[in-house]
Amino acid sequence: MRDTFSNADLALEADALLKLHGKEIATALIYGVANVAPRSTIQNLSEVLHCMASRRPTEMRAYLNEILFSVRIGIPEWDGGPTRRR
Repeated sequence: MRDTFSNADLALEADALLKLHGKEIATALIYGVANVAPRSTIQNLSEVLHCMASRRPTEMRAYLNEILFSVRIGIPEWDGGPTRRR
């Protein structure tokens, strides 16, 4: 991810990727860090989230604001389901 954003040849593709799927990627990263993904993947997920936030702060601020202040009902992990960490 870091190489894609910093490589001039791939800059257009990176921008297109974030415009099309940025919110979905950010949502997956946030829910992964929050409790959905295994603990062994948290460092990788947080690195990708940091890369996106440092390279595209305005877009990520908007995505994260919308994601963090939305209400998700019916997700087993948030309802105390079997994958909830104790």
